Amino acid sequence: MKKRKIIVSCVAVILAVAMLAGGTFTYLTGESREVVNTITANYNSVELHETDPETGDPTQGNEYEIVPGMSDDKDPVVTVNYTLDSYVYVTVTDITDELIEYMIASGWTEITDLESTDANTGAVTKVYYQLVTTEDTDARVNTTMSTNSVTVYTKTLEVLENNSISYATSITNEQMLDAGGNLIEDLSLTFKAYIMQADPFLSNNTTEYDGAIAAYYAMLDDSSLIASHGYKAMANGVLYETVGEAVSAALTSGGTSTITLYDDSS
Repeated sequence: MKKRKIIVSCVAVILAVAMLAGGTFTYLTGESREVVNTITANYNSVELHETDPETGDPTQGNEYEIVPGMSDDKDPVVTVNYTLDSYVYVTVTDITDELIEYMIASGWTEITDLESTDANTGAVTKVYYQLVTTEDTDARVNTTMSTNSVTVYTKTLEVLENNSISYATSITNEQMLDAGGNLIEDLSLTFKAYIMQADPFLSNNTTEYDGAIAAYYAMLDDSSLIASHGYKAMANGVLYETVGEAVSAALTSGGTSTITLYDDSS
């Protein structure tokens, strides 16, 4: 400790003497150019609405009466905004006792693995998906949301073929009544939309369809849903209870990780 103090003191004295003598000191120095890493944020969002047939205004649902042989306008529309390739999902929950007929619009693929039936209400829920990409020719640029560094794309996706539902001519009075002889109540047709980034699920799976299943599970992170379909979540050979845990493990392990859903029902 004393040695360091003496050296510093000597240097200070030498510098003082040199300054009095008018001397100058130069050092060999240099500096590099800055390496600036630009981080770009990504974004996606989804909205679902229908049109009120009387006013033409957007609405979150309409009311209908079943009249055999007739049809009604029904136009659930999904609007998505996104900056990277994404899976778009729509779920259709049907509690209509097959009294209403409709078809899903072209472009949607049903994920048959995800169909479920509620044991209490009998409601049947089906899941459909589309993959939207930044290369889609029908995608428009959202000029309001885009910036100089980020382009936000937008697409509008119709859910029902011909934007309509219909009622078969074969519907009878008996079909309109419940077991007690009263008119059936609480009939409904419910739509809900989701959006989820496609990667790493698309690139980690052999097919777009399998990627859609993996992304859907990860989005909901629902272990009971996984179990109900006999699937397990695995990352790097380790089995996890939820997809969220598998994703976290894959992200923290470093390197290239693969998240796998496999059928464990057999």
